[in-house]
Amino acid sequence: MNEESLWTRFNDLAQELILCSFSLRLEERKDKLLELHLIGARLEQLVLNRQDEYQAVCRMEGLVYRASSAVSAAEQCENIREKGGRLYSYMGY
Repeated sequence: MNEESLWTRFNDLAQELILCSFSLRLEERKDKLLELHLIGARLEQLVLNRQDEYQAVCRMEGLVYRASSAVSAAEQCENIREKGGRLYSYMGY
């Protein structure tokens, strides 16, 4: 893949994770987040020692942080729902 294709895929994955984390299954979220990190690493190698390296890395870090936060929030909500369901059944309702 060329650099432009990598940026497109990186942006698409980040947007999907940020906007759709709650509708993705756990395995899908983890696979997409892993792919996001792998593409980010490849992009980082491509921009290394270029004039726009700082801006590119900051842009990637921001998107990875937002995507990771969205995935984490979705996982926390699933855990709360699961615990709430067990508590509800434990109380005999």
